[in-house]
Amino acid sequence: MSWFAVISSEILVRKDLSANEKLLVGLIQSLSHQKGHCFASNSYMAECIGISASSVRQYLKSLEDKDIITRDLKKKESGEVEIREIKLTTPLPRTHHTPSENSLHPLPNSHPPSAENSLHNKRDNNKENKKEEIVNNRFEEFWELYGKKVGKEKAKLSWIKLKEKEKDDCLLAIPKYTKARPDIIYRKDPERYLKNRVWEDEIVGSNLNVKSEPIDQKQFELIIPDKWL
Repeated sequence: MSWFAVISSEILVRKDLSANEKLLVGLIQSLSHQKGHCFASNSYMAECIGISASSVRQYLKSLEDKDIITRDLKKKESGEVEIREIKLTTPLPRTHHTPSENSLHPLPNSHPPSAENSLHNKRDNNKENKKEEIVNNRFEEFWELYGKKVGKEKAKLSWIKLKEKEKDDCLLAIPKYTKARPDIIYRKDPERYLKNRVWEDEIVGSNLNVKSEPIDQKQFELIIPDKWL
């Protein structure tokens, strides 16, 4: 099967659009012929034009910022995204032949758009939700383990910026750090601990209640001979 995408001259000559952005506009135009909007997922569009889903997400954001497309999310009562509609802000270019519903060929290796979109949306949403859940769980583990509960939101922002290996090292180092500073007041705020990578520093104890050896009073006694009395 063959299919074609039409890119208007207004889009084609724009200097502020990359080649992939122009190609993506053409794909959206092709998918919008029947209903006036496109509802394919990022993964599906990425597969069609041979780029990554993350690149599609970036290009869609750029096209939206440049007022070339609009995106409308329709959600269920639960808040889960049910369908996403992408619309062009300018009309589709006129052609000598207006394709009918029967003359449009589906994209290669594709399912009906609604089924494809629903499947990819669910997968994308599940991946994002699972990733967010893991981040939240690991941060809560840090929060409870560290013990000094001030500036939670700022600390979480610093936590998110860490790589997974850094998070592992941080969690392993906290028990030693808190043991060296049992009094919470002497611990750094969680945000500073993460931002300054304190877990990589050598831990120096701050126990000020060090017991010294008792002084032998006898060695300081003055012995007076009897003849002096």
